[in-house]
Amino acid sequence: MNIIKIEKIYKYLLVCSVIFVFSTNAELLASEISKNNLFKVFERTMLKWNIDYNSLKKNKAGAACVPKVIKDSFVDKGIFSALGYSYNIESKEFAISTALNGCNQMYKNNKIDELCECIPIVFNNITNLEK
Repeated sequence: MNIIKIEKIYKYLLVCSVIFVFSTNAELLASEISKNNLFKVFERTMLKWNIDYNSLKKNKAGAACVPKVIKDSFVDKGIFSALGYSYNIESKEFAISTALNGCNQMYKNNKIDELCECIPIVFNNITNLEK
């Protein structure tokens, strides 16, 4: 009888842990999303504005206003509320700075209600950027 109770408790805990995992995956922290996935959302947002990032001249950079918490469907279907980009700029630092300034200006000028932070997403085709 003790073995049966232990098995039932084990099954119950297993089901609870599975439910917990699925419920906590509904929202992700921005830091949990890969840089490559952020770039995919960035590209999709640029295309919404009829701009193909990949066709821009070298020394290009992109920044986006990334929400602190992101719903799991955001990577597949979402777009950023504000972004900035630059191209044909003389240095990496200036290209990224220009993109960040554009993102911050779009956020400010459009009076976006969503709480997000403009961060660098890409330089040329490198997505592993530090802020």
